[in-house]
Amino acid sequence: MMHDVCDTARMRTKTLDEGVSQRVRIELARRRLSAADAAKQVGFSEWSLRSRLNGNSKWTASEVATLAAFFGVPVAELYPTP
Repeated sequence: MMHDVCDTARMRTKTLDEGVSQRVRIELARRRLSAADAAKQVGFSEWSLRSRLNGNSKWTASEVATLAAFFGVPVAELYPTP
């Protein structure tokens, strides 16, 4: 039973991270920005941003908030809706 709960939580986190990545890619495309350009402008390393966009690292709330401010959108817009 405990295994099922942990697996479900991991799956939700992965889905959440994938959703954030998708929304960030959309915002980058709207502004015709590369990940490298955006990373430089917000103070992330290019590797760090690409790692999150590719699903190799998890997003933190602080990173999502920083990108939302950079894009000029509410933080909620970068999170997928259930």
